[in-house]
Amino acid sequence: MNKRKQQKDIDKAIANLIKYSDSGVWEARQAQFFDEVLSGVAESLEVPADKFYETLEDHGYMETGFVYLFELFASTLWDNEEDSMISSYIKRRGWRETPYAKRYLSALDDSEVQLWEIVDVNAGYWVNVRPVGSTSKTMRIDERLGSQSLEERDCIAARVISLDDKYRFGGGILLFSKEQAQEIPTLLSQAQEHVIKSLKQLSLEKQDCQWSDEDILAIAEDQIQEKLPELLFVFWASQTYVALTMA
Repeated sequence: MNKRKQQKDIDKAIANLIKYSDSGVWEARQAQFFDEVLSGVAESLEVPADKFYETLEDHGYMETGFVYLFELFASTLWDNEEDSMISSYIKRRGWRETPYAKRYLSALDDSEVQLWEIVDVNAGYWVNVRPVGSTSKTMRIDERLGSQSLEERDCIAARVISLDDKYRFGGGILLFSKEQAQEIPTLLSQAQEHVIKSLKQLSLEKQDCQWSDEDILAIAEDQIQEKLPELLFVFWASQTYVALTMA
């Protein structure tokens, strides 16, 4: 199967997944998810939610934000349920998709957002990446479009999808400047300290939550890791809005 046919199958599967998100319990959940995240960004900026949304929309950034958040929503387990929306779709309507597209959806469901450093670029073909702050061996990502706009030392929040012994990015990629990337560790550290403070207060108030400092640190680290994709989106969206309105 050639790459053009593969991409066509993926595009069709994602379009069907978006339609599926507007049905059953997923419709209300999606509305709640997007409203909470976008309203949270607007609240942190102290601006009306509609003004924040319209500013990013008018400058073409909301499409990037939607794809990123949709992938996050579609792969999230709700209320400790067995299936995410993606796995629910595959079980109920996967017969509509080609085998390659179903494998892609499953791989997307299993992927996680990480911060990646762009180490090397061959525009129009591939990029080499590794986790930010790591000295590990780089990973080659087949990326025709993204490789044309990414540069060495850029930092991105993205999903790397492993499929048929090759790697590719998910659809939602948040690009951070080198200066913004340097602020992210401080952002995450502050978020973790806030969680630790809340957990310590809870431990004092409830007898069934008598955690040690080591327990609290472990819980906080787990929560920050779980919230990482959302924290990165809030930072990206806030920085983007400020840059647009200050220009």
